[in-house]
Amino acid sequence: MFALTEKLGRTDKILKTLKEHEMKVEWQLRRIYRTRNLIVHSGRTPAYCNVLIENIHTYVDAFLETVLRLSMKDQSINTIEEAVELARLKKEKYVKTLSSGNNPINRDNYICCLLQ
Repeated sequence: MFALTEKLGRTDKILKTLKEHEMKVEWQLRRIYRTRNLIVHSGRTPAYCNVLIENIHTYVDAFLETVLRLSMKDQSINTIEEAVELARLKKEKYVKTLSSGNNPINRDNYICCLLQ
């Protein structure tokens, strides 16, 4: 509980945690892509492949869940591209809200804007 309070106790800490998470996901996606290239070009499957498969499965599930939520909530979403763009805009708005510094910590600061 202390670790969560430390990471989410203030809007600047929430922003920092989100940026760190985004960076780690980007690194992991690059790792997955490099491993895919290794498999395709050398025919060799590395020992750590199962872990990467579990990670990409988690990412795909989260992505599809987000697309479905957006398409159900906002009836104007008709394509995956539209859902991705809407998610990007919502993220920008959320980061801007957190960055303003004028907002007290409340329930909305803890719930990702994509799920609201």
